[in-house]
Amino acid sequence: MRSFIIVGLFCIAALFCVSTAFAQRGGDHSGVYKGEVATFSGKVENTLVIKQDSKGKVTGTLTNQYGTLPLIDGAMDQDDLFFVVVVNDEGHDFRMVYRGRIFDNEFQFKVEAGERRIDWIAAKVATQH
Repeated sequence: MRSFIIVGLFCIAALFCVSTAFAQRGGDHSGVYKGEVATFSGKVENTLVIKQDSKGKVTGTLTNQYGTLPLIDGAMDQDDLFFVVVVNDEGHDFRMVYRGRIFDNEFQFKVEAGERRIDWIAAKVATQH
C-alpha cells in the first residue's frame, strides 16, 4: 500500500512539472532583446523592445543603424512573433518583415529586406531590479 502512495505522489509531481512547462509555452515574452546582424560594413547591434498584451498583440520598437523604428502589425502566436518595420534609407522607404520563434530566452528570426534574407538571433536582456 505504501508503494502505491509513493508512486501516486510521484505521478502527481510529474504531472505538475509537465503542466507548468506547457503553461510557460506561449506566455508573455515582453522585454528587451539584443543581437548583432552582419552587414556589408560590419556587425550592427539591434535592440528589440516588445510589449505583448493578453490577446497576442505586440507593440514596441527596433533600434539599429536606421534609428528607433516602431513595430507595425506586431503579433505573437504561441512562440511565433511577427512584425514589420519601415526603414528610410537615403530617402527611400522599404519594409523589413521579421518572423521569429522563441527558444528559451532568445528569438531566432528570419528577416526579409527586399531581395535579402537575413538570419538574426536576439537574446533577452536580464532586467535589473
